[in-house]
Amino acid sequence: MTDKRDTFAKLIAVIYQNDKKNILTKSQRLLIEKKYQEHYTKVGTLDELYARVPEVACLISKMRAGRAEIEHQLKLRKGLQPGILNECVLLETLATYLGFRKFIDLETTAIADIPFEIRDNLNRIQTKAQTGCAARYAYYKKGDSGNMLFQYGNPRAIGDATLFMDDCEIILEIKDLPALIDDLDLVYDEDGKFIITEELKQEHPHFVAPIEEFNRSSDIFKTFGHNYPILRGNTLGEHTAYLEAVLNDPRMDGLITSVDDELILIRKEDLNFCCEDGEYLLNLTGSEIRTLGKNHKKVFTPQYLNKVLEELDIKVDGDGMCVTSKINPKLEGLKKGRNTAGSTRLRLKNCFFLRVKELVDMHDDLLHFKKSAIQQSKAGISVHINIAKNKNYLKNKVYP
Repeated sequence: MTDKRDTFAKLIAVIYQNDKKNILTKSQRLLIEKKYQEHYTKVGTLDELYARVPEVACLISKMRAGRAEIEHQLKLRKGLQPGILNECVLLETLATYLGFRKFIDLETTAIADIPFEIRDNLNRIQTKAQTGCAARYAYYKKGDSGNMLFQYGNPRAIGDATLFMDDCEIILEIKDLPALIDDLDLVYDEDGKFIITEELKQEHPHFVAPIEEFNRSSDIFKTFGHNYPILRGNTLGEHTAYLEAVLNDPRMDGLITSVDDELILIRKEDLNFCCEDGEYLLNLTGSEIRTLGKNHKKVFTPQYLNKVLEELDIKVDGDGMCVTSKINPKLEGLKKGRNTAGSTRLRLKNCFFLRVKELVDMHDDLLHFKKSAIQQSKAGISVHINIAKNKNYLKNKVYP
């Protein structure tokens, strides 16, 4: 069997000597995702989707796994799994580089009909994942049992894909960059300090230091509307700690992504490559604590809520009913919901809001709502990852 280092070097050469663009551009893929999201509840087949949105027909036809994925989800009347079309585009592009012209949808193929070329390696990855449905799709060469590419769809599988090249197994992670990854909700106490739970310490230890630093230097009540960067020194140690936390499977061999619609592969040991200008190849700038995150829950700082209601001149009666003027200039006001035409939330101030449907009475010049209907936005902490250089730079400086 060929040494894996030699095989990976061969794969690197194949990718960086190939100047073909991806089978779809990012804008084309995003168009498919947008149109699918708009129409999947109204159609049940590809032909019906094409009739409604003819401009995506020729784009979808360029993908084999992507087309199969869309057909599967249409039958179920379900949305597309986040990131799945990006995986399909990048892996099919890689398959074309490697000359894997044959394709099979493993989710719809009977065991007896699985091609002999891929059976042994398919059994290997299924055994490793301890499931008989580890892989969704496979690309391969006719008559070649040593070279093939499996795309996964099961969280028990290792990585997002496995490439068998000269009988060597190469495990690949796929990211659509720029990306927000390792995104975690945070809550805080009545002093505006983040609560560091035992679960956070165990599962996200790399976040403990920046949260502690925030708690020492500030509090969330002073910083609403201003996010807090968690990369303080841009040192190799700090950079390595975050990358290991978000790309932390020691069995992963490389990262597949795309820049300017060109396929890029980075060996795991090169993820911390420092470029000549002092920037890291994988850029974590933008990693931050967000004072207003995406998620919310029932009020968890009731004393702070009382203070805010008083500041906003919102009266609360003995039954817990809040009353304020419709034209109260201190309110942040009505906010439109995502993908909706009308207002869905009344934002009070900072982290507090309520759904418009919770307004129980809007007669005269007053707004009425129950105090118990008020929701509080959580904060959040996340790592942002992007690639700072293009394919030509990697070809000449990282993998010459």
